[in-house]
Amino acid sequence: MTCGLPFRRMFRTFRADQRGSMTILALTLLSAAALLGGLAVDVMRFENRRTQMQTALDLCVLNAASLRQTLNETTLFNDCIRKAGMTGTVTKLTVTEGYSSKSVSASATETINTMFLSALGMDTLTVTGVASAMERVGNVEVSLVLDVSGSMAGTRLTNLKTAAKDFVKTLLSDDDEGRVLITLVPYNGQVNLGPYLASKYTVTNTPFNSNNAPDVRFSRCVDLPASAYSGTAISRTLSLPATTYVDSFSTTVQNGYYSPLNTSNAVPNSNNFWCPPTTSAVSGNVVRLPSFTAPGQQGTVDSANERVTALNTAIDSLTAIGATSINAGMRWGLAFLDPSMKQIYNEFIDAGQMPESTEKRPLPFNDPDVLKVIVLMSDGENFAEERVRDGYRGGTPVTTAPASARSPMSPIWVGTDGNYSIFHTGRSDTVDHYVPHLNTWRATPWVNSSNSGTATNLTWGQVWERVRMSWVAYQLYARPGIMTYANAMNMMRVQTPITDMNTQLQTVCNTARTSNVVVYTIAFEATTNGQSQLRSCATTTSRYYVASTTTISQVFASIAGNISKLKLTQ
Repeated sequence: MTCGLPFRRMFRTFRADQRGSMTILALTLLSAAALLGGLAVDVMRFENRRTQMQTALDLCVLNAASLRQTLNETTLFNDCIRKAGMTGTVTKLTVTEGYSSKSVSASATETINTMFLSALGMDTLTVTGVASAMERVGNVEVSLVLDVSGSMAGTRLTNLKTAAKDFVKTLLSDDDEGRVLITLVPYNGQVNLGPYLASKYTVTNTPFNSNNAPDVRFSRCVDLPASAYSGTAISRTLSLPATTYVDSFSTTVQNGYYSPLNTSNAVPNSNNFWCPPTTSAVSGNVVRLPSFTAPGQQGTVDSANERVTALNTAIDSLTAIGATSINAGMRWGLAFLDPSMKQIYNEFIDAGQMPESTEKRPLPFNDPDVLKVIVLMSDGENFAEERVRDGYRGGTPVTTAPASARSPMSPIWVGTDGNYSIFHTGRSDTVDHYVPHLNTWRATPWVNSSNSGTATNLTWGQVWERVRMSWVAYQLYARPGIMTYANAMNMMRVQTPITDMNTQLQTVCNTARTSNVVVYTIAFEATTNGQSQLRSCATTTSRYYVASTTTISQVFASIAGNISKLKLTQ
């Protein structure tokens, strides 16, 4: 019993003694640190190989995806991998080519032996890398829809021309392959298609030219029916009445007689025509399709620089005249982006008026290889559109036109001395021709003071090329007491309310947005309502711009730069 006492004392002493405990902790921590250090070494080796592999893959797929190189993509990629010194093995290489795009994707793998992680049962690590690149040379199709109404006169139009030409240069100057198409769409009260483009549609009652009127052979505007504001295309079989060559806006002094030769109150004022006359089919306020020329002159716009020059010439020839129908400008701007225009393009190609590079254009709205853009500019707001009613429209003279295209005969006669008379039915006697310059009635049309010769019965088209509608309403209907001036005007013409025009505009804008068309809008010192309409039309608020005469160039430059960035993605 006494022998056990020293042992127990010794055990208690050993248990209480703490000498050497730090050595054990140090050994434990040192082992853990060594393991963590080894893990870090293996992780660093892994990350170094992975970075090297990923860098090589990224570089080589970019090289192979370039549309500018002509080598075989696989050969170029493998050579790039070898020169980059990548040690892994390429497991997959895929090359996909589109109409104007190329995409390349690749993956690689490598197995490396671990130095320290084997202590944890991890003898190897697998390094993998995946990379892809795509280059798309943007097929860009742009409708440049520009307001050329009368309020654009002066500094506004001058600065707009500079801005628009810079815009064209930015997009076209390096486009030797003709992938960027720009359609110039000037608009005022209407859009003038010009004779070549108008001939591709079913246009009725086209204006004619005689010795009494300016040259209107190239004035080819149409009154779009309400149904035309839905959808993207404008059907070539849809009946499109030509906008009548008439001054229905100018007023006339309503105080006795004024001769139709009175320049202040009677003769037509071309500034107030809804489709002002032009003198050229390819310049002035006429639509200009991409690289479009007169027949057989396509060789003059073969290169990028020549395309820029041709469009700049068209822009320089724009003139400020007429009213404002933003809805019509936007509607035609969208129609010219519709794939159905391909048929018209091909007909112009066959006639030597457009380049063969446009043969497959416009591309479908959902084609990933095309960016469709409308740039819509206005300095105002919609102005109530005036249209001549059926039965009073102008057209080709009766003697030379088929029945479907004839301008209706009017009850108006012109004498050999230039004075007028009008036949009115319903009078109780046979004195049914009113002569305004004499303010009297007679049984026959006025000829001249000696009543020798023959008066000429005019078509309505011939009437409108000679006098204002307001002169007819007052001198030939109100003064003889047939009806009031207002009723006479409403008998011959009808106005489209601004609210309807705004609704039509927003309908087209919404259709464009849902058809993958990017819409940029520019309020160029526009009215409050105009700004509101343009803001609502833009694809996003960031694509709506407010411009002044001092900032219009910067705005167009910003839009051109944005389009340039969108057309090339990698």
